Amino acid sequence: MLRKASGQEVFVSSFVFLWIFIVNIVAPMVTSAPTWPMYFVTIFFFTMDADVKKISSIFLSGAMGILLAWILLKAIIIMGPVTGETAAVAVLLFIILGLVIVGGNYCPAVFNNITFAYLTIATINIELVEDYAIPWVLMLLIGGGIILTGARGSIAIAEKFLARPHGERAKEV
Repeated sequence: MLRKASGQEVFVSSFVFLWIFIVNIVAPMVTSAPTWPMYFVTIFFFTMDADVKKISSIFLSGAMGILLAWILLKAIIIMGPVTGETAAVAVLLFIILGLVIVGGNYCPAVFNNITFAYLTIATINIELVEDYAIPWVLMLLIGGGIILTGARGSIAIAEKFLARPHGERAKEV
């Protein structure tokens, strides 16, 4: 179902979009590391209603998802020759998914849907996990912090601009 967005909502989300677009252009110029982990920070932040109280959980559970992908790879390498690769993957996925799903009852800030998403994305090309786990976590923490701070800042700037009387805004434009 579609709803009509107010002009203010469109203005604020346009500022956020512009910031994320700028980061998309600049990030590959300043790093050769894969940047996907930082983009998911903003996706999860906004799907969690932009609740600043959940920011630490986004970073913790994202890092946990990448760590679990690394553990999965290492455990497959160790168990595969003994049990066969298919059996190793099945047993290890049972353990890791159980940890994410059941562990969420005890530690929801670390084991949740975000953990599962980062685990899933990191294991799409599982052979990359060994070389990229640390750069991915760093990109999640540093790049994610930058993009999220900028997104929140762009919201604040847009809202501050909208809070001014209409006549003052017209003079600046």
